Amino acid sequence: MDDEVQQPEEYEVGTGMLCVFGRQLKLFRERAGLDRARLGSLTGYSASTIASYEQARRIPRIRPGSGAVLGWDRGQNAFR
Repeated sequence: MDDEVQQPEEYEVGTGMLCVFGRQLKLFRERAGLDRARLGSLTGYSASTIASYEQARRIPRIRPGSGAVLGWDRGQNAFR
């Protein structure tokens, strides 16, 4: 019997929900007219961390309030 805890495939780096999140993050960032460095400075993340999230290489650790920078707290029409 294997003692290792298995995560669902959708939460594995580079797959499923992480890819969806990364694509959405990039879309919102670009619509806001921000580069990765600027978004990082506004949210307390480095540009390389933002890139890792966008490319589904890291599991995001979202800080409370950091979504407000991209209008995520204002609904889906924030950047139209």
